[in-house]
Amino acid sequence: MTSLAGWPDDVLLRLGQELDICDLISFLATCRALRALQDYRTLWITAVHRIRYTQLHPLPLAQNESISSLPLARLQILARQTNRLLRNWHSDAPRPAWTRSFSIGQGPIFCIPGTYLVATLPHLLVVVVADPCMSVEGRAMLGGTVRLPDNGIMPSLAVIVLDFADNTNIRFDAFISPPISIASQNPANFFLNDKLIGFTTGRAFYYWKFDRESAVRGIPNPWSSMLYEGQLDTQSISVHTQSISVHVSSDGLLRLRMFSITSGGDAIVDSIALDVDSHSVDPASGSQLILLSEEEREACLRHNLNTNRMWHFSPLVVRPDYGVYGVSRRGFNADRDGPTFSFTHFWPAPLSGCSSAEGCETADPTSQTSDSGPHAPRPRSVCHIHPSKLLAHATGVSGRYVLQVVAHPDGPSYTWRKTSDRQLALVFLDSDGECQFRELHFEGEAARCLDADRGPPQGLALDETLGLVMVLDRAGMLTVASYM
Repeated sequence: MTSLAGWPDDVLLRLGQELDICDLISFLATCRALRALQDYRTLWITAVHRIRYTQLHPLPLAQNESISSLPLARLQILARQTNRLLRNWHSDAPRPAWTRSFSIGQGPIFCIPGTYLVATLPHLLVVVVADPCMSVEGRAMLGGTVRLPDNGIMPSLAVIVLDFADNTNIRFDAFISPPISIASQNPANFFLNDKLIGFTTGRAFYYWKFDRESAVRGIPNPWSSMLYEGQLDTQSISVHTQSISVHVSSDGLLRLRMFSITSGGDAIVDSIALDVDSHSVDPASGSQLILLSEEEREACLRHNLNTNRMWHFSPLVVRPDYGVYGVSRRGFNADRDGPTFSFTHFWPAPLSGCSSAEGCETADPTSQTSDSGPHAPRPRSVCHIHPSKLLAHATGVSGRYVLQVVAHPDGPSYTWRKTSDRQLALVFLDSDGECQFRELHFEGEAARCLDADRGPPQGLALDETLGLVMVLDRAGMLTVASYM
């Protein structure tokens, strides 16, 4: 009987390309003959492609980088490092590979995915910021509004560009728009990419193309008075809270995506295309209703939760490249002195079926209509239920990983393995679309960032591409843990 090592290389390569990254690395370590397969670049292209498009885990790549163009050495590093991270986070008790703590002062923190860079901004300079940062070709962009002394109460849009192509000489540049006459309205729902920055108000979209001489343009908000009825429900649905994202679609237009949570807890997704040169707007491509998970409704009944006593965070809408439109969080109390339950919802987006990384990278899930017939079942959110209050949270760029600080459960029937006032946790969707929860333990000096006497963390940041978890406490001490 011929041993596996005696098979032709093309057959072994085909076999290796069918394995996920964990099994592939074990396969290559079996013997010297199989280990020789690691010199084939096509094997690693397939492995990294599988991590990104089958296991739906984001990679530390710039937005313009293609998997098929990466050199062999980088492909191998990406695959092996991501394998270590996934095995750690998916284990029963994830442990950091290393932790560091250092003082950076107070202010919001923003990690730049895939770069080991963290930005912090003083509260007095930036009024509202667009989150998360984005990186293209060795540059990262962070935007928001500033109020300059000469402009009175009128804000300006501002973009800070970090050039980190040379890590030993990181440079900053800033672009500030002319003032915007919207003093009576609160900017919200910021969106940012390498072409423009913008935000919405209840009545309009405002956007600016980084040209210091051009004014900020405004167009009516097409969703401000929209009644979602007919194809979605037999009754009009009132919108409770709303978020906007922007990306460049395959037709070259900027596509603005609206993600809204209705008063009933369901979600509505819609999109329009914007031509920033002609300032014309294509009408919405078709609304999609995503129903609230039945798990939340059942939990509210089972624990007698008062749905009139609700707290919530604004939903975060992400680019739906990883099968998620957005993430929302809310909670309820049973009564004034009763237990609190928190609900984290992942709102699913359709995934395009493609056989190459390049095809997947240009797909626009919003425009897909598969399984959208009149009798097709409505998609539902995937819900994680936690028996305590959510104190702080941060969502990664993929929308599949959420870092949370949760309080000690109030109810006597719920206990932690460790008795502490708060706990750091990772909530994520696995590749099967199931919600997972992992406690993240810090030890020694690093654990002090969660001490009760320091109060709730001032800031959290998560880079799931590199497995970095960041906690900024009220004393201005930043604790960074790497799980890769």
